[in-house]
Amino acid sequence: MNPQSEADALALARATDDDRIILAPPALYLEPISKIVKKSPLCAQNMFWAEDGSPGQGAHTGEISPRELKDIGVKFAIIGHSERR
Repeated sequence: MNPQSEADALALARATDDDRIILAPPALYLEPISKIVKKSPLCAQNMFWAEDGSPGQGAHTGEISPRELKDIGVKFAIIGHSERR
């Protein structure tokens, strides 16, 4: 839950846009940040294993799929970090 506003997230992304830094903002700010960073790769803080809510897979409400992340330019995801276990 940090940064706590979109304005703060965008300011931080602008200040740290460097190809040696991977940005991993909260999911809420991934898309707006993806529109302004030019150098830093984006990283999701979490990702669900299913590509989509295909029949038989379930809706997985609240989850983010690899396809959704890729669509906005996310290249990495943190899987299994301590705050999600």
